[in-house]
Amino acid sequence: MKQYLKYLRNIIFSLFDYVFDWYKFARYSGINSYSRTQYNYKVLKSYHKIEKSLSFVNRNKKSGNTAGIELVNLLNKIIAKFNSFNYIDTQAIGVLEKYSQINDECSEEIISFLNKYKKDASYESGSIEFSRDQLHRGKLLNPEGFFLSRYSVREFKDEVIELSEIHRAIHLALKTPSACNRQPWKIYIYQDYDEIQSILKHQNGNAGFGHTVRNLMILCCDIEAFNTNGERNQHWIDGGMFSMSLIMSLHSLGIASCCLNWSKGAKDNAELKNKLNIPSSYSILMFLAIGQPLENFKVCSSHRFDVSTYIAN
Repeated sequence: MKQYLKYLRNIIFSLFDYVFDWYKFARYSGINSYSRTQYNYKVLKSYHKIEKSLSFVNRNKKSGNTAGIELVNLLNKIIAKFNSFNYIDTQAIGVLEKYSQINDECSEEIISFLNKYKKDASYESGSIEFSRDQLHRGKLLNPEGFFLSRYSVREFKDEVIELSEIHRAIHLALKTPSACNRQPWKIYIYQDYDEIQSILKHQNGNAGFGHTVRNLMILCCDIEAFNTNGERNQHWIDGGMFSMSLIMSLHSLGIASCCLNWSKGAKDNAELKNKLNIPSSYSILMFLAIGQPLENFKVCSSHRFDVSTYIAN
């Protein structure tokens, strides 16, 4: 009977959380009327379509025209609504100009828009020439030594990591791919010991070592970046990819880490967000305890199976 009641409780609460997830996506995603942040993500998504067209070696002359017109319409709405362009918009204008320079059949809508706003363009985005030699410069001499030496560490030195080093790790992780290059990641960094201990009380996987954590990160993803029903779970995917990149970039700098699971329901999410002033549109992905490792310590072996085990038939 007790087991049945536990099952029933989990089913009821999961139904409530599914409804909450639906509400959160309906309320904050780009499906809703557009905030400035949602417009930013829409512009990123739109001009990345043109970047892809610019990167093709054998491209159709009309490739990108539809996306270009879509982007022009979006930018016209922005200038009408906000009366100015921001940095993301100016990148988009720069991509449109690069597109017009190589496309003999560029639409009149794009040409007319550029005649009016080309002065506002920035040019960091678009496409760049790259070679196999350049790609291979990033090749690890000992990839097994790097990847297989990464473990979850649960004992840290009693010291705060320089913020410049944390920012460096984040900078490296920014190469993580994201859907249409929207980069919806948000990172909170905590280094006050008492505050960290207060935050860790909301997480139930740090028993036995939480008191040694002097550097804590909370990794989030912004739901406002996504605007179709098919993207309702994309924040978990993009956020998970970034989280792994960050873990490995920290490892490359000699900074140890331990992922702390945040699989919580609506109530716990609301409590933590209210406590830390995390916007409602952010999904909390996980906590990440980081720090300098001790000279010698133990880790879980966390045995992996043979590669063949993971190859789906």
